[in-house]
Amino acid sequence: MFYLDALNLPTVDMRAGWSEFGSGDVTIALHRGKSRKPRFEFVTDGCLEESREYFNGRGARLGPVKEVRGKRIMTGRDKDEINIQVTELP
Repeated sequence: MFYLDALNLPTVDMRAGWSEFGSGDVTIALHRGKSRKPRFEFVTDGCLEESREYFNGRGARLGPVKEVRGKRIMTGRDKDEINIQVTELP
């Protein structure tokens, strides 16, 4: 799966509709919501343009950075066609 390579986090739990990754104090779960397509949301204090280059270099398709409600974000899809949103901390 894309996140195993892109985030370099080991798998904690994988089952239908649920993927969980973690290492030490960090655990990230990706799951299907109630009749919604899954979306993986990240928040970063790093540079969005560098994050875009990093993810896209690993097969994601993130679009350009844009401002939405006063926040800088970018959206797209990973290699598995899961929606991604990355928001920059102010």
